[in-house]
Formats: sequence, structure tokens, C-alpha cells
Amino acid sequence: MINAEYGEYIRAETAFRAQQEEAERELQREQVEAALQRQKERAADEARRQIYVAELARRAQVAANLLRTNIDRLECLYPSLQTCDHFELTVTVKNASKEIVTSFMLGWTFISEGTPICPNSIPGKQRQDIRLRPNDTTVLTIKGYDGPKSTNSRVCVGIASSEISP
Repeated sequence: MINAEYGEYIRAETAFRAQQEEAERELQREQVEAALQRQKERAADEARRQIYVAELARRAQVAANLLRTNIDRLECLYPSLQTCDHFELTVTVKNASKEIVTSFMLGWTFISEGTPICPNSIPGKQRQDIRLRPNDTTVLTIKGYDGPKSTNSRVCVGIASSEISP
């Protein structure tokens, strides 16, 4: 009878351990599935973030292309020296885009009087943190020290990039 009771105890103990092991395996499966689900959600969030950043960059580039510049005045500060090294430039910038521009990178370059057109792209030289709503205009006065050696030069102004309000 002791052997029978002991055998029953062993079977019950074995069954109990098997249940515990199965419960542990099920818990581990659930944890792995939860971790995989979190990983998928993070990947989806990152993909959405990258799409948002790319779309914001695209919109900012379109806005930069629609910022219109007009040169109001170029004054060589020391014309008697026959150079325009030191100059003052007044530029009007109008936001012709549908975006709210929060800042832009303004650039300028000097070309000889004989050059008929300005270059297509002008490197940015000065960041302007100015909020421009659609159709807003601002006037900037820039003092520069990188002008041409000749007073017989023209200036070209452009917007290199912009940032917009999301």
C-alpha cells in the first residue's frame, strides 16, 4: 500500500511539474510574443516618424523655393578704395508659399557686370530666424565683409534652405 501511495504521489508530483513547466513555457511564449509586438510597434512608429520627417523636409524645400528675394540696395561702404569688400545690402524677402516659414538661410554671391544671369544655386551665408506667414514680407539689412574686389560687380541673392512650422 505504501508503494501504491508513493507511486500515486510521484504521478501527481510529475503531473504537477508538467503543468508548471507548461505554464512556464506558455508564459515565455506570451512574453516573446509581447516583445515581438512591441518591436513591431516601435518599427512602425519609426517608419511613421521617418515619413513625417521626409515630408516636412520636402515641404520646407518647396517653401524655400517659394521665398522670393529682391535686392533693394547694395552700397559699397568704402567706394573710394575702388573695392566693395565692405558692403551693406538691403533685401526684401516675401513668403509666396502656403507654409509658415520659421527660418531660412540667405545667401549671396557677387558676379561681374558682364555675367548676364545669376547662378542657379547660391550657398547660404546667414541664417534668419524670422517667422513669415504666407504672403508676409520682411526687409533685411546685411553688412558683409566678403564683397568683390571691384566696384563693378553685381550681387545675386537667394534662399539656400528654409525651416517651416509643422
